[in-house]
Amino acid sequence: MEALHLSPHRAANEAQHPRTCAATSLADLVRCALGVDAVVLDLRGYAERRRRTGQAEALGSAGAFDGGDPQSELQLHALADPIHAYRAGYYAYAGVPIHARGGATLGTIAALAYADRAFDESALQILRKAAATVADLLDANQPAS
Repeated sequence: MEALHLSPHRAANEAQHPRTCAATSLADLVRCALGVDAVVLDLRGYAERRRRTGQAEALGSAGAFDGGDPQSELQLHALADPIHAYRAGYYAYAGVPIHARGGATLGTIAALAYADRAFDESALQILRKAAATVADLLDANQPAS
């Protein structure tokens, strides 16, 4: 399943006032573009793959979170799961997998919102493009075979 909508109904206040948003990372940019409260970039699959092959992990952390400060990396990974995100107070979730060129799953990028909302095809397309960008950047970082 590519995206899970925890909230099938649009919130009455979905027509929010535009807010100023300065993007300093891909997660920031996605959060701003979608107008959500948080974006999780969970790269556990990438980090685990590098560890299994004996390569140094190229990332200081196996993910990124824009929308606050999760207490730990474990909490960050938990928020990439829609059930855990719901338990943390996020009532809307949309996520797409991040795949390497060879098809291996590198992780997930997920948009989270506290307000009840649905994610339309345009929002899912933004997440797909962000996932493809991350995959391209990670693939470019792989040593030549």
